[in-house]
Amino acid sequence: MKFNIKHALRVTAVAGAACLGLAAYPQFAEGADHTDGGAVTADPLTDINDIYSWMSPDAANLNLAMSVGGLSTITFDDSVVYDFTITRGAAPGDASVGTENHFRCSFDAAGENFECWLLGDAGAIKSYAAGAVDANVAPTAEGMQVFIGPRNDAFVFDLGRFLDTTDFIAENLQGLIDSGTSFDDNGCLTNEGASMGIRDLLLPPTPADAVDTFAGVNAQHIIVTFPKALLDGEGDTLSVWASTHTR
Repeated sequence: MKFNIKHALRVTAVAGAACLGLAAYPQFAEGADHTDGGAVTADPLTDINDIYSWMSPDAANLNLAMSVGGLSTITFDDSVVYDFTITRGAAPGDASVGTENHFRCSFDAAGENFECWLLGDAGAIKSYAAGAVDANVAPTAEGMQVFIGPRNDAFVFDLGRFLDTTDFIAENLQGLIDSGTSFDDNGCLTNEGASMGIRDLLLPPTPADAVDTFAGVNAQHIIVTFPKALLDGEGDTLSVWASTHTR
């Protein structure tokens, strides 16, 4: 198998909360990835849109979801393996106390059936599930349950408003710089940009104007829930990132 990370997203889940930040290989950045980049556009099976991570209300189960394929419902096949990496430690990303766990899925050539493994230290199998795509699959004896199939894209995004903002900045950036507008450590415009109307542009639209571009757009999802106790490692902080691997 060729190791080929197309996209990764880091999530940290502490107790019953989840904090999300997205990373597009090779640098980490905040945002979302739908049909970004030539490599994933050419091979949509490898394109991770988003991942989500959250705990059950009693913090006993970890829930993971990955949407893939851009703005279309792809058909899975046996050319790509989908992987969540989960570390458990005392702080985000801390694997010094814990061990690296994986939840990994692959498909048959027709993309009709899947196999998924929850792997602990040194690849030890903690739970295994198999079933048909877009079908209800019973939980395993260890309490792991998997669903894979098309679902409405959960990411809320107003593409028109985003493009209006980027167009405005592209047209006015040099003027903002020439006028002495300053930028903070993150490269964001400071409030001095308000004199050119950028503050008004960036105000949230009224509900009547807001549009969720992804509403009603289905994407393939890989969704799993399993007991946190199955994970190797110690500590209350779980760090998660996702990757796709082409064979």
